[in-house]
Amino acid sequence: MLSLSATFAADEDITLNTADNEITIYEDVLSVEDDVDTLNAEEEQVLETDDSSDVVGESATVTNDTFFNYFENDGTLKSDVTNDELIFEGEFSNTSDLHYLTILKPIKLTGKNAVLNNISIIVDSSNVTIDSFIININDATNGIHIGGPSENVTISGNKINFIGIEKDNDACAIYVDSVDNLNIIANVVTFTGRGNETGNKALNLVDCVGAIIDGNKFDITSPSSGYMVGVIDFNYGSNNLQFTNNDVTIVGIPVDMSLNGICFNGNNVTVKDNNITVSGNMYTYGIGAYGSESKVINNKVTVSSDIYYACGIDLEGSSWTIVDKNDFIISASTSAYGIYSGMTSGGLTGNYTNNKIDANSYFVVGIELGSTDENAIGNTITVKGNYTVGIGALACSAYDENWNPTPVPVKNRLVQNNIISSIGSNIGNSTLYESIPLVTTGIYSIVGNITIKDNKISTNGEYAVIFKNSTAPSTVINNDLVAKSLKGDESVLVVGDVKVSDNTPVKETPVSQPTNSAPKVVKKATKITAKKKTFKAKVKVKKYTITLKAGKNPVKKVKVTLKVKGKTYKATTNAKGKATFKIKNLKKKGKYTATIKFAGKGNYLKSSKKVKITVKK
Repeated sequence: MLSLSATFAADEDITLNTADNEITIYEDVLSVEDDVDTLNAEEEQVLETDDSSDVVGESATVTNDTFFNYFENDGTLKSDVTNDELIFEGEFSNTSDLHYLTILKPIKLTGKNAVLNNISIIVDSSNVTIDSFIININDATNGIHIGGPSENVTISGNKINFIGIEKDNDACAIYVDSVDNLNIIANVVTFTGRGNETGNKALNLVDCVGAIIDGNKFDITSPSSGYMVGVIDFNYGSNNLQFTNNDVTIVGIPVDMSLNGICFNGNNVTVKDNNITVSGNMYTYGIGAYGSESKVINNKVTVSSDIYYACGIDLEGSSWTIVDKNDFIISASTSAYGIYSGMTSGGLTGNYTNNKIDANSYFVVGIELGSTDENAIGNTITVKGNYTVGIGALACSAYDENWNPTPVPVKNRLVQNNIISSIGSNIGNSTLYESIPLVTTGIYSIVGNITIKDNKISTNGEYAVIFKNSTAPSTVINNDLVAKSLKGDESVLVVGDVKVSDNTPVKETPVSQPTNSAPKVVKKATKITAKKKTFKAKVKVKKYTITLKAGKNPVKKVKVTLKVKGKTYKATTNAKGKATFKIKNLKKKGKYTATIKFAGKGNYLKSSKKVKITVKK
């Protein structure tokens, strides 16, 4: 190209005519330099141009014919391209040299009926937009890869069909690292992971602050994701993130590993107004919330596992989380949880409010409160299966060798205004290990204080509320409680320091009896202590003593029975809860099984015990 130099008067307009263009220079344009020619204002000169004029301006169109005007042979955007936007038209396929579009400067790439076949997009720049492409990737590690540190990158309106590289553990349809103010909007992502590795991710964000992921559709098939790692994964440092209005469907390929839907470890994350469906095989999770100051609001979460375990949302670590107005639909063959915080070791602050939970499995817990500062308020919980618990409460930091919990001090646990329906068949093996015992009840509290008030609970279990060992003062007040055969205060089974009062419905009271004359009765569990014993055959009357207590207190002046070798003996407990039976029918040498029973009386529940009695010469 010819370069010019000319000097003109500052108050004149000069026009240069070229072969293809007319260039007018106004007023204060004083000079153009060149080391070849010098022109004055009166001269006319034809100016030559080259192909670079095609890449100057606000936008340009890229086709197969013009592709290499804008990109190097390896797909890197040319440094002299100054367009604000490149509009791709037509279908583009990879070659032996071309596998990626590499973008190292700000630009907008727009697809106009544009298809990229096995051409991934790599971005290492701020202020880049990728919009409206069809991207077909087969047997690769990434569809779109955005690197940083950078900011203001947008991926919008694309249709991405991605099949990961076989047996690779880092296959991602969209991978973004260290990009602030990222926008992933209105894309359709179809992702297929392969192999048995744990790095299959449709979307993976690392250290991305302020990201907005909104209005996308994800259709994902994946063998696994790994423990606390999601198929859609927002890793540590991805703070102030919003995941909203997305439609996510995840189907697990059968492998013996965990499948997690959406996991986030960053702080101040909002997951709102999404439809999330996850179908797995072994451990299957809808949402994993592992950061702090997080909000999970108004999502529909459907999780199923056809072999073992399903969980709507798993809360772990030390965090502050709101779970509000969600619809959890959970089913599994063995164990199912709607909301689970059982692995927090007491560090979680959680508020679970206004959620609807429908869960069905062999063993089901609607909400498990596993930390020390949690509220379950205004939820509607329906659990069905063999053994079902509406809300389980367990505050512990560890377990001993016999799986007994080590309690931790509870700051606050409030269960209020929930509607709980717990329907279990109570059929099957109840020895399956879970942190909450396999029973059917509305609420089961193991350790730590808890306030249970203003709830409506119905169950076909023996009790509506069960306390195994309340280590600090707890209350059960103003609830509507209906169990299999017990109602109101009578349907609360207490071991420990618990105040039970004003729960309805109450027993009908005769008209002649003042309503305040009969105190409400709280049934207390009883325990028979009886040891195996050996007698000599020559002793005609064999005296055998047992002890009956409710907690640490003796149960006085009640009848107990002992049945051995077809004969039943009766005795009455003394002030220390002891009762002595006089056995007369064991005259021959041998080993006998004796059954001691207390039928229950007043506010004491029934109990029984079997012991071995040996008779020798």
